[in-house]
Amino acid sequence: FFVVEYGGHRVQKCSLEGICTVVAGNGTQGDDSYQLDSPLGMAVDASGDYLIFDAGNNRLQLCPSGGTGDPCVTQKQWNSDLNRGPVSTGDMVTVGMVVDDGSVIMAFSNKNQLR
Repeated sequence: FFVVEYGGHRVQKCSLEGICTVVAGNGTQGDDSYQLDSPLGMAVDASGDYLIFDAGNNRLQLCPSGGTGDPCVTQKQWNSDLNRGPVSTGDMVTVGMVVDDGSVIMAFSNKNQLR
């Protein structure tokens, strides 16, 4: 199972035995490819990679699952209107996301939208 740490600025993958490994973010708030800012949700794609909604940066990050230490790659970044463009920090509140045959569907509670 996964633990998305909003205040810890990271995502951990945990075994049923309680052993956890950080798979994204380094615990420091930021907008670098190795950092997250208040992540709120995640999904696993067909390749096993992690799609993480990085709420503080208004972006969707694709993070490799291979444990190679590779940085995450920004897949999409939004402004407050859910369009690509300049980021307006803190505007997006996602309540869920799923991956279906390569498409990412996200629910935004403060915009009453699915994208």
